[in-house]
Amino acid sequence: HRDVADPAAALGEVNRVLEPGGWLIWNEGVYPILARAHDEFVEAGRRFRPRQMRDLLEGQGFRVQFGSHLLAWGFPIALALAAIHRARKRWSPSGDHRDHSTDDRPLPGFVNAALRRLTYFEWACSLRHIKMPFGVSYLVIAQKPAR
Repeated sequence: HRDVADPAAALGEVNRVLEPGGWLIWNEGVYPILARAHDEFVEAGRRFRPRQMRDLLEGQGFRVQFGSHLLAWGFPIALALAAIHRARKRWSPSGDHRDHSTDDRPLPGFVNAALRRLTYFEWACSLRHIKMPFGVSYLVIAQKPAR
């Protein structure tokens, strides 16, 4: 979230209040190149790289137990939308392009159903340790050590 100025400090606070042996589930949009109007709409402050997420967690004392990209099918779509977003910002006639729209519009039911099945298939593969090499977001499951 854009109001989180220091992600490491925020994760340190989570670690402080979490019970020993407690779990943290963190799903975040990844890859700065994918930043687009939707990020602004949902008030995303940054996009991490998966290694950054893991390093932040480990730096605050968590043990990363699982990590996997999510929504690989959406990566080329997000990449295209991000390129369009950057082009609009760069070539805005006024130089003050403010795109407050989002690419979060409803899709037809049959498209949503197909994408839902595809997403569930990706999740099932990931849980069987068949992980996608890229995605729109990254899921990390970490544990605070039980001391």
